[in-house]
Parts: sequence; C-alpha cells; structure tokens
Amino acid sequence: MYKKAGVLIFGAALTFSNFVLADGFSFNNADRLNVVVIDDNNMTLFHGNDPMSSVNFTPRTDFVTVIATTGDGKEAFNKRFRTSASSPPMCNYTLLVSQSEGHKHMMSEISSGNCTADVDNYQSNSGVPKL
Repeated sequence: MYKKAGVLIFGAALTFSNFVLADGFSFNNADRLNVVVIDDNNMTLFHGNDPMSSVNFTPRTDFVTVIATTGDGKEAFNKRFRTSASSPPMCNYTLLVSQSEGHKHMMSEISSGNCTADVDNYQSNSGVPKL
C-alpha cells in the first residue's frame, strides 16, 4: 500500500512540477497576425491568430523563435527568446505584436533573470497616451 501511495504522490508531484515550471507566452495580437512559436529543433509549439491567446510548454531547447506574419505572408515580427532549458526555473513572456505599430514584450516577475530582456518598440497610432 505504501508503495502505491508513494508512486501516486511522485506522479502527482512530477505532473504538478511540469505544469508549474512551464515556459509560456501570452499574446496580444489585435491585428490577427499569424503567430508561430518554433523551438530550435524546428518543432512548432504554437500557431494561431486570435487577438488574445497563450501557450505553455516545457522547453527542450535553449531558445524558441516567435514569428508573426500578415495574411499575405509579410513578416511583421521575428525574434528569438531564451527558454528556461538552461535558465531555470522558468521564462514567461507577454508579447504585443502589431503590423503597423511595432511590438513590445515583457517577461513575468517570476521569470529567471537570464530570460530575454524586456523591449518596447510599440508606437500606438490610437492617440491614447502611453503609460
């Protein structure tokens, strides 16, 4: 009985740790660009064009590439982001992409210090002042 309980607890802990320590992106994609996240093994981890979406994954490579293209294939964004594969415990990012207004990405507060640094190349055309 103790063996079964130990195996069950170990399995639950392993599942929980994989969930909690996953890397991820939250996308703000008002222009509905085609966003793809690909790791260095050329494995597609995410593909979508919803205005708001997210992906979580367990990294298998040190970097992933995020590419955003328009409906006619014109590239609007292309950048490599560090994962937690070599920088534990995790790298989580928020990414705003726009065809005409640029991009902005920020790592979460719980991300490792070795994750890709924040960048703000976003220029809003809406007339709303930047905070």
